[in-house]
Amino acid sequence: MGHKMGICQHSLSVGLFASLLLVDAAPALGGLMVSTIGTPFRIDFDAFRGRGLMPNPMASQLDSNHWRISGLSDGPGRFGGTHDSGDFARGPSSGGVTTGGVYGFNVASSGEPNWTLGFQPIGSDLTPGAATLMVTNATGAVVDRLELDYDIWLLNNGDRSSSIRFAYSMDDENYETLDRLSIATALEADTNAGWEAVGRATVLSALNLAEGSSIFLQWWMDDVGGRGSRDEWSLDQIEMTWGDSPVSTVPEPSSWMLLAFLCPATLWHRRRNVVRSTNASTLKPVTRAIRKKMLAAVEPITLEQ
Repeated sequence: MGHKMGICQHSLSVGLFASLLLVDAAPALGGLMVSTIGTPFRIDFDAFRGRGLMPNPMASQLDSNHWRISGLSDGPGRFGGTHDSGDFARGPSSGGVTTGGVYGFNVASSGEPNWTLGFQPIGSDLTPGAATLMVTNATGAVVDRLELDYDIWLLNNGDRSSSIRFAYSMDDENYETLDRLSIATALEADTNAGWEAVGRATVLSALNLAEGSSIFLQWWMDDVGGRGSRDEWSLDQIEMTWGDSPVSTVPEPSSWMLLAFLCPATLWHRRRNVVRSTNASTLKPVTRAIRKKMLAAVEPITLEQ
């Protein structure tokens, strides 16, 4: 798909994120409560079938107290809102759709399904648009950092290049984007387009997030260039770990040899686990070994010009 990839990056470029979307500020609904420091938790979408967002969701829906989808022609999404029809609830699909909106995309090519939170941008939907997750500190203490790991799935079946950018905010008004996590699809469609996964990871530090306060994680999408139809993409396997002290992403000199050995193996291990999923609306502890010390080993993709 014309991606330019690298591994073992140890610096993150942070720029000011200016949102182009007019959305309601989040009310004090609590958000997704994460209550343990040092224990990784994972959100996935195995039960999600693109049936919309509700404050008391069914298994096939997202919890709107946690999630907000913005940029749809059916109206502004809001935290705590009822959005169970139209663009917000386009249903299940394996891709190749033309109607804009939010889907439950099965990205598995064969075998057991892998359901994800999916998006089909069109001229009137999601250009620009955003999916925002509100995560609340329920640990009983101040947390200093959030270790974050997630997967983006891409279906390059349109002749437009689309971008997906990650940003975060402490107040849901002033957002900062992490440029190194940005992704763009290729300008020309693949001849035999299939779903392709890209892993992303980072550490958000110096948060000073008090008990009961929330951080807002946002995946922002828009056009880059080209004409015609737009590519589809989806979000999966979001892993989060609260930390109560700063963490260095630069290894000690004695660790460089070990890092060089582990980095490719860790990314390979990640690919094997990319199709594993659990539930759309719940948060579960991660019991498998994860890349807690490898969170800076990202795969930057250069935006197409």
